[in-house]
Amino acid sequence: MGAASEIAAATIGRAARAEEAGSYEAAFNLLTGLPESVRDTGQVARVRARLLVLTGRPQDALVVLGSHGITTLPAVLEFPDAMLAAALAATGNREAYRRLLGVTARTPQETRQLTALRAVAAEACGDHRTADQSWHALVYGFGDRTPRALGRVTAAQVAMRDPDRGATAATSVLLAVANLDMFDLAADPRPAIEAAAVLEWRGDVAGARLLLEAVRTRHRRNDAVRSALRRLTPTEEMGLHRLRLAGFVIAIVALMAAWQVGTFLAGVPRLEVLQWAIPFAGRRFWVHRVALPGLTRSDSVAWRATRGMRFVSRKGELRSKDQRGWFGLVGFVAFLVVQGASYPLVVNMLDQAGELIEGREAAYLVVVTLTTLAASAAAVGGFYLARRARQVRIAGRLRRVRRG
Repeated sequence: MGAASEIAAATIGRAARAEEAGSYEAAFNLLTGLPESVRDTGQVARVRARLLVLTGRPQDALVVLGSHGITTLPAVLEFPDAMLAAALAATGNREAYRRLLGVTARTPQETRQLTALRAVAAEACGDHRTADQSWHALVYGFGDRTPRALGRVTAAQVAMRDPDRGATAATSVLLAVANLDMFDLAADPRPAIEAAAVLEWRGDVAGARLLLEAVRTRHRRNDAVRSALRRLTPTEEMGLHRLRLAGFVIAIVALMAAWQVGTFLAGVPRLEVLQWAIPFAGRRFWVHRVALPGLTRSDSVAWRATRGMRFVSRKGELRSKDQRGWFGLVGFVAFLVVQGASYPLVVNMLDQAGELIEGREAAYLVVVTLTTLAASAAAVGGFYLARRARQVRIAGRLRRVRRG
C-alpha cells in the first residue's frame, strides 16, 4: 500500500470516528479533502451523501448520488438502496419515506447510521412520533450526546407535557432541562436553543417559551437564552397583561377596604376578619384562570410554577432554593398581628358610640388603612408561600423521577 493510500485510509477512519461522535460536518469535510480518485468511489460517495442528509442538505446528497447513476429507487428496495430513499425522504417525499421505513423494519439489527437517517427523514415528513423515537434511540441506545440529538429529545419531552395540569407540565419541563445537565448550558446553550427551535418549528411556541424560561431560571446570565426567549415573547401583549395585573391588584385592595367599611357601618365588625379571604381568592383566580399572552391556562400555571425556581445540586439532587416564601410568611404574620390589634379597637368604638361620631373618623381611617395594608401584605405573602410549596412539590417529583 502506497503512502497516498495509507493517508486516504487514515482520513476515512477519522471521518468514521467523527461521524460516530455526531460531528457530521467535520466528517464530511474530511471526506471532501480526499483525492478525487478516492472521493468519487461509490462507497465513499454513499457515505458523503449520508453525511449531507444528516447535515440538512438532502438536495446536495441527491446530486452526489446522481453523479454515480443512483437516481431511481428499484422496485424491491434493499438496505444498500436506503441511502437514496433517505435523501428523497429528507426532501419531503412521502413515498420514499414509506419505503425507507419498510427497509428499516426488515433490517435485522438497528444501526446508528440508519437510525439517524430515519430520524431526519421522519422530521422532514412531519412524522414527529417516529422522529422522537429515533432520536431517543440515538441518545439512549447509541450514546449520541450531541446538542442536536439531546435538543430534540428534550423537545419531545416538553411536547408531551400534560395539557391540563400545570404543575405536572412544569415538572415535565424542569425534568427535561435537568437532563441537559451533562452540558454546561451557561457556556454552551446550544441544546436548549436547538430544542426551542424544534418546538417552534412544530408550532409549539408555548412549549419553547416554557423550556427557555426553565433554562433561564437556572442560568440567568446567559444572553443567548434570554435573547431567544425575548424573541418568542409577545412584548406588547405582556405589557398590557402587566397593566391588567396592576388594575386587578388595585381592585382587590379597594374591595378589601370596602368590605371593612361595610362591616363597620353594618354593625358586624366580627365579619371584618373575612376580608383576608379576598386576596387569596383573587390570587387563586388570577393564577389559575387568567392566561398569559400566547399561553393556555395550563401552560400559564406551568410558567408561573417554573418562574423563579432556584436549584442547587446537593448529593446529585435538585432542591428548591427560593427564599421569598419565607418573606411571604412574614407578611402573613404581620397581617394577623395588625388584624388582631385593630379588631378590639373597632369593637370598643362600636360599644361606645354605635356609629361614626366626631373625633373617631381619623382613628377609624387609620385602622382601615393599617388592616388593608396588612391584608395586602398577607396576599403577597400567601402568593409566595403557595408558590414555594408548589416548587417544593415539583422538586420532590424531580428527585423521585431521577432516582427511579
